[in-house]
Amino acid sequence: MVLSGGSTSTSPRFQGADRFYCPPPRRQLRAREAAEKEKEVLKAVAEEEEESNLERFVASTSLLVPATTSTSTSSSSSSRAPFFNLSDLWDSFKEWSAYGAGVPLVLHGTHSVSVVQYYVPFLSAIQLFLHNPLHLSTLTSRRQPREESDEDSCQEETSSDSENEGLVVVGRESSEVMPSCTHRAAEAEVDGGCSSDDSDGDGRHHIPVFQFFEHDPPYARQPLADKIWTLAAKFPELKMYRSCDLLPSSWISVAWYPIYRIPTGPTLQDLDACFLTFHSLSTVLKSDGIMHQDITVPSASIMRQNPSDNPDKLTLPLLGLVSYKFKESIWISDRLHERELVTNLMHSADEWLCSRQVNHPDYRFFLSHYSTPL
Repeated sequence: MVLSGGSTSTSPRFQGADRFYCPPPRRQLRAREAAEKEKEVLKAVAEEEEESNLERFVASTSLLVPATTSTSTSSSSSSRAPFFNLSDLWDSFKEWSAYGAGVPLVLHGTHSVSVVQYYVPFLSAIQLFLHNPLHLSTLTSRRQPREESDEDSCQEETSSDSENEGLVVVGRESSEVMPSCTHRAAEAEVDGGCSSDDSDGDGRHHIPVFQFFEHDPPYARQPLADKIWTLAAKFPELKMYRSCDLLPSSWISVAWYPIYRIPTGPTLQDLDACFLTFHSLSTVLKSDGIMHQDITVPSASIMRQNPSDNPDKLTLPLLGLVSYKFKESIWISDRLHERELVTNLMHSADEWLCSRQVNHPDYRFFLSHYSTPL
């Protein structure tokens, strides 16, 4: 229908069609509803996969060490793999030794409360095995003369033979601490196919060039960085070795004791759990992921070289963990994988010490006070 002025009117049918066939607001509403449902599903999945407090502890105490790569053009591909200097490792512990390592925890109850618990690291045990200790005379010759006393007998030569020159065992009552530190045990390990790729087959590298096992109670100990400084004053090589110099049988055990948390509150006693962690100090791994001496490296402990977020850092591998005053209701949930994590970490620590044939005082104490057996 044509109106005056040349304008045309739109039929009611067309207007009705226009209303019903152009519904962008309704489509947007449906899209928003679908997005909200997706968020709810993702939130539920995230809650199911939420880290436990134990996992937060492991992540928060995972130490990153500056990585170094050999610049020698004649080096093999394995020797050009990233490694770290032990001096950098000890420096990385300085801040935690002074102020504690902050671990974010979630306390579930009537209301969930987020706190930060601080743990101070203490040196519990350490053993260093070198590929060929007799070839490192340039390091051992730098050792300063020292005086020994009845109270300070933390160093003694394993033997006066020229074969063992430079091999130093550190720790009180070394015969108790390292009962297997004999030529017979070393030769038995070699006969069992435990020699390394670079060994000369005589078994000398199975005697630790350095070892220390802590016997003092926690209140009488120095934090890890301070203890290393004390030991290095008598054995300077402790700060000179590199991870690529060490056999995969080299390891360290760190005791973590709580000092305070923020904010404080009535549940402070519930967070008095202590932990004993075990770490590899070597970056020498076989291509198949198996350590020397036929020890399989647990998947969680493999050295994460060049992670995307820290391309110039190496993570100290975790070999095992045991705990003391551990309350499952706080540190883990009822999820199966979390309980398996606790069991696997304990078994890994036990297997590692059994393979080392050592008497670890802190480990014996932690294990004897654990609520459930292995």
